[in-house]
Amino acid sequence: MVKLSNWFVGFLNLCSLLVGIAAISYTVYLHVYGGSACQKSIPVPVLLITGLLLITISLLGFIGSFWKLKSLLNAYLLVMLLLIIGFVVFAGFAIFIASQEDHSSGHYELKKYYSRLLEKHFVNLKNWNQIRSCLIDAKVCKKFDTMNAAMATAHSYRKNLSPIELGCCMLPNYCVVDEYTNVTVELPEIGGAAMQGGDNNDCDRWSNNIGGRCYYCNSCKAGFVKEIKKEWRFVAIAGVCAVVLLIIIHFLISKLTKQSQMARSSTGIFILLNCISLISGFAAVSVSAHIQFRGGTDCQRALQTPLLVTGLILTFISSLGLTGSCCKSNLVLWIYLSVLFFLIIGLIGFTIFAFIVTTNLSGRRAYPIRLQDYSNWLKNNFVTGKNWEDIKSCLTEAKVCNNLDNVDITHWSRIQSGCCKPPKFCELEKSNTTSGSAGGGGAASEHSDCLTWSDKPEKLCFECKSCKGGVLASIRRQWRVMALLNLAVIAVLLLIFIVGCCVRRNNRSDRYVRYSAYSNWPNN
Repeated sequence: MVKLSNWFVGFLNLCSLLVGIAAISYTVYLHVYGGSACQKSIPVPVLLITGLLLITISLLGFIGSFWKLKSLLNAYLLVMLLLIIGFVVFAGFAIFIASQEDHSSGHYELKKYYSRLLEKHFVNLKNWNQIRSCLIDAKVCKKFDTMNAAMATAHSYRKNLSPIELGCCMLPNYCVVDEYTNVTVELPEIGGAAMQGGDNNDCDRWSNNIGGRCYYCNSCKAGFVKEIKKEWRFVAIAGVCAVVLLIIIHFLISKLTKQSQMARSSTGIFILLNCISLISGFAAVSVSAHIQFRGGTDCQRALQTPLLVTGLILTFISSLGLTGSCCKSNLVLWIYLSVLFFLIIGLIGFTIFAFIVTTNLSGRRAYPIRLQDYSNWLKNNFVTGKNWEDIKSCLTEAKVCNNLDNVDITHWSRIQSGCCKPPKFCELEKSNTTSGSAGGGGAASEHSDCLTWSDKPEKLCFECKSCKGGVLASIRRQWRVMALLNLAVIAVLLLIFIVGCCVRRNNRSDRYVRYSAYSNWPNN
């Protein structure tokens, strides 16, 4: 087992060494030969420091594991621990950035839709000039050079465009033009009707030139930031995977050192983690009991059972871990590790399930939100029967449709857009955001949502399909965030599982030492 650990750690560090050398080589190549605008946008100092750091860490682990130099291995373990903490913080930061709510639909705006940190970092003048050059070199708007008028105005064509294509290559949909033949556009006059919507200056920033287009528009910057958020979701997953890999390497190296100090440290860390888990379990049970005996809103009552179950599980598992480690009972620790193992397997399965049921079945990006875009499981468990009645009560108590008269409709959330106003195709003449009268008639007014709409504040469009679609859109986004958080939880549970295995091994070693001392007592 020790030899296998040596070879495995050596192989991983060799791979890390090669990656570090490749990073430094690529940095030298960019410095000597230059590159495209996209390549020049790569932060060279960060790439160089990353390469040097990988080489240093790899050499420490590579030399220490093969020549069994404990001083190098201890330094390696310390650096690895700092890396694990750094990656955990970075993965949490990436999850936070990627989970910022996006209310945009068809047109992308910077204001109120995106993280200020992303906006500040990517759309300032210096960075944006590099990004713009990269987009031009990548020819993201090449297919629009031969676009005809029918394609330019067709909703079916626009809805399949990526956020960058829609924001950078197309004239904003709120701009009024006199003529749109192929890519020849007559710019609107300042102060005209085009200045009434969205990011007003985008209509003036548009250019017919292939190198101009709408690359300086706020809609282009917002589309780019939206794509960056998608990439950050993958970065978050990669960060969690890196944490798991680093934990495995740290565990293997700690086995090679075989120091009693490491054994005591692992026991202390194990007890600390289980104390935190026990306190969290008590807090969850207490909140659930408070809701049960003191009452609460419908939204709070929906959390009562999940909080109670989660709290009881955390309390039970933590009690097993503390009992096994403090009383040095390997039987209790074995039960603890078995329960923890099945919990990890269950979380992995639940995470996969969450990604599956939140998949967009039609691949559509824009409004209107349709129920057929969501999985049957989501529809059957959230927007039918008693569950939907509870959600409606929660929305009513949360007053999601109050005080919307002075809020721009483009800033409404998906739930507000679906539940607080009649659908656009109903042709209703509205005197304000919560009342209206049917107008126009025709097939649109015969749609079920048009007949369901009521101007009564307690009813509105809460029974509309558009409202259910908006709720499902919000649930899908929250489940996606929860799936990413589950990956971080799985990484923490793997760390606890590995430390628990170390504690169980330490208990067995201590028992062997005490037994040997007792057996040799007459000879001492």
